[in-house]
Amino acid sequence: MRTQITRASTASVLLAYMKEQDPKARGALYAKEFKPRLAEGDDMPFGMVELMAANSLGTLAGTLISQRTLELFVTQLPLLSMISTDFSSEKAKLDQVVDARIVAIPAVQTYDPVTGWPDANVVTTDVPVTITEFKGVPITFNSNQLGGTVRRLFDEAAPAASYALASSFCDLVYTKMTAANFTNAPVVCSLIDFVKATLGAAAGVLNPLGVPHIGRYALLNTPYYMQLGNDTSLAYFAAIQSPEMVTDNKLPKMAGFDPVEVPNLPNTGNMFGFAGCKSALVISARLPADYTQAFPDANNGTVTTVTDAATGLSVHQVQYVNHQMGAATQRISSMFGAGVGDQRGGILFKSQ
Repeated sequence: MRTQITRASTASVLLAYMKEQDPKARGALYAKEFKPRLAEGDDMPFGMVELMAANSLGTLAGTLISQRTLELFVTQLPLLSMISTDFSSEKAKLDQVVDARIVAIPAVQTYDPVTGWPDANVVTTDVPVTITEFKGVPITFNSNQLGGTVRRLFDEAAPAASYALASSFCDLVYTKMTAANFTNAPVVCSLIDFVKATLGAAAGVLNPLGVPHIGRYALLNTPYYMQLGNDTSLAYFAAIQSPEMVTDNKLPKMAGFDPVEVPNLPNTGNMFGFAGCKSALVISARLPADYTQAFPDANNGTVTTVTDAATGLSVHQVQYVNHQMGAATQRISSMFGAGVGDQRGGILFKSQ
């Protein structure tokens, strides 16, 4: 007897996604069912989405697009996967302080034949983070723009809107990379002298402090990132082991650090780079209250919470129309703040 493995039809998955009210469960359903189909080359079934949305839930198509583009937060801006994150769909107020948590490496324990294994307590530290930012990206098209093309204008704009919001997260994190927050003696180097050994000098500062080797990164502005790629010791990797250095301009791990190009890294105090570990920096994100519920019977448009299953990041997707202007708007927004975690775990690079 032959066993045949099948998967649910796209229509049934769409129906389940449409009916699910819990943003976390909806995000998990997207990750399990939609993401593999898209990775295999299937396109989003917009015709089916629109047919189902017209009969039941008008925000379905927009929610799916926002769900898909929310993945860009990490894939296009890797910094957000390298630092400690505290993403939640809980509500918060502007300037509220929330406790994020960084995790240190636990101590190794020794087995005792009489008492057995003692617990290796996880070492955690609460980091107070102030929610200082309330930002969003509103995209508006008027009736002439919407009626003058068959293109899906909001769908086309969604990835750029997601990237813009993610960039504002990173910009806030960059402001925490200061000599006042990270007191390790900086590594000072001119552009022409910046090589792999310079990263080794940063490791020489962090290693004696017990900073974990796992997940170390080096954020570099464009000139220094390009200069690092000229290190003669990388010639073999570029030719044999790491062709992406040429095809994708992506440098391999060096001296224990993953180099990342940051074109808009601030140069405050002659800073051209920052090396750290995951616990050095923290970013927290929360959701504002749903203001449309103040008058739930009014014609307020729609507010939908969209949650990414992988990161836990939640945003508000707001859709409404302006009858006076004959325009439609879609906005994604979030409240967030950044903080300093383990001060030992970061070091500045400065030019001479």
